[in-house]
Amino acid sequence: MRWMRFDGRQSEARAGRRVRLVAGGLAVRSVCVLVVLLVAVLAWGAASASAEPLCEDTWTGPAEGEWTTAEDWNTGKVPTSTSVACIGSGKTVKITIGSNQTGVVQGAGALVISGGSLEVANALEASIIHSLTMSGGSVKVADELEVTGSFGGGGGGTVSGSGAMVIGSGATGTVSSSLHLNNVILKNAGTLSVGAEAEESARIDGEGHAVLTNSGTLIANTATNAFVNSPESKLVNTGILKKTKGARTTDIGFPVDNEGTVSATSGKLAFTDGGTAPEHAVGSWSSSGTEAAILFEDESFTLGETAKWEGNIELGRGARIKVGKVEATSGSVTLNNDGFGASGGGVSSVFSRPGFQFGVQGVVGNQRGTPDISMSAAVNGGVDVYDSTIGGWAVVGGTSEATPEFAGIVALADQAAGHRLGDINPDLYLLGALSKYIPGTGIVPVTSGNNSFGGVTGYNATAGYNLATGWGTIDAYRFVHSLGFF
Repeated sequence: MRWMRFDGRQSEARAGRRVRLVAGGLAVRSVCVLVVLLVAVLAWGAASASAEPLCEDTWTGPAEGEWTTAEDWNTGKVPTSTSVACIGSGKTVKITIGSNQTGVVQGAGALVISGGSLEVANALEASIIHSLTMSGGSVKVADELEVTGSFGGGGGGTVSGSGAMVIGSGATGTVSSSLHLNNVILKNAGTLSVGAEAEESARIDGEGHAVLTNSGTLIANTATNAFVNSPESKLVNTGILKKTKGARTTDIGFPVDNEGTVSATSGKLAFTDGGTAPEHAVGSWSSSGTEAAILFEDESFTLGETAKWEGNIELGRGARIKVGKVEATSGSVTLNNDGFGASGGGVSSVFSRPGFQFGVQGVVGNQRGTPDISMSAAVNGGVDVYDSTIGGWAVVGGTSEATPEFAGIVALADQAAGHRLGDINPDLYLLGALSKYIPGTGIVPVTSGNNSFGGVTGYNATAGYNLATGWGTIDAYRFVHSLGFF
C-alpha cells in the first residue's frame, strides 16, 4: 500500500484516485493564488493611480509664517532636499532670506517668495502648490512645479533649473514687473497676463535656453517689451496669445513658433525677433479694430505650412516671411518701412546735367537730377525672392526689388523690339515728355507725396518730371511696347 500526503493529511487511495485528488487540490490552490494575486495587483494599481508623495514635513504653524522657523513644521526641523513639504489650505509660508531646500512642495496653501532662494530638488516627483507669489528671490526646479490656483510674478524674481514652472489648467497668473527665466521652461496651460496698460516694466526675460510654452491664454498688454530674450530663448504658442488693452505697441522679443492663435484688439502686437514654426504648422494671426495690428519686423519669420491672416497685418523694416501659403479672409496687409527711410532723389553736386535731361533743366538746373523713373520699393506690393540665408522664399522690397524689376521689364522691351535697345535714357525722357500729350506711353505720373525724412525736407511729387519720383512710374505692358517701338 502506498501513502500520499495531501493538504496536511494522509489519504489512502488507489494511485488513479490519488492523482485526481492531487490534481483537484492543485487546481483549487491555483485559483486561490490567482485571486489573491489579482486582488493585490488591483490594490496596487489603485494606489498607484492616486499616489502622491506622503507629507514628511507639514506646516503646523500660524496662518502666515517664515519657512525658516523650524518649530512651525511638525518635525521641528526646516525641510531639506529630501523632504516632502506640505502647506495646507489657509496657510501661507514665506521665504525672505537664505538658501532653502525641499525635495517636493505641495498643498492647498500658498508659498510667497520675496527674497532668498528655494530649491525644489526632487527630479523624479512633481510638486503641486495652490498659490505661488514671487516678488523677488528665486526658485530652482528639478521636476515640474505646478501652480493650480494663482501665480504672481515680478520684482526681479528668477526661475531656473532643469525642470519647469507650470501654470496649470484653470489657474491664473499675472506678471506685474520683471520675471526672469534662466535656462528653464515656463508652461502656461491656464491664463497668464503680462502687464496692464502703461506698465512698462512688466516683462518676462529669457536667459540661456529659456522656453515659454503656451497652451492656454497668454495676454500681453505691457506698454513696451513683454518678452525680452537671449538668442536661444523661444516662445511656442499652441493656445491663444493676445493683446487686449493699450494703444501703444507691445513687443514680443522671443523668437516665436505660432501653431495656435495670435490676436490684437487694441494697439499693435509686434514680433521683433523672428522665429520658426514646424514645416506643417498652421497658425492664425488676426487683428480687429482700426488701430489694432499684427506687426512683423527686423528678422526672418518661418510661419509653417499655412498662415491665416485677418485684419491689419504689417511687415515692417527688415521683415522676411517664409510660409507655404497665406489664407486671408478680410482686412489688409500693410508692408512698410515703418518710418525708417524714404525714396532717394535730388540734384548731384558732382555730375553735370546730361543731354537727355535738357528738357527738364528747369527742375535740375545744370546738374544731374535723380531719379529717372520710380518702381515699387516698399514691401507693400513686394516680390517673392528665394533667400538662401533662410532656405526659402521671402517677400522683399527696397532697391533689391525695384532695380531687378525694372531690368526685367526692359529685357521684355528688348524682346518686343527684336534687338538690344542699348542706352534707354533718351527714349525714356522722350516718352516722359510725350506722356503729357499722348496716352498709352506707359509712363504713369505720381502726383502726391514727398521724400522728406528725418527732419530733412525733400521734394514733392508732381505732374511731369520731379526729384521725388522722376517721370513717375510705369504701366509695364504699355511701356514695353512703347519703349520697343523707339
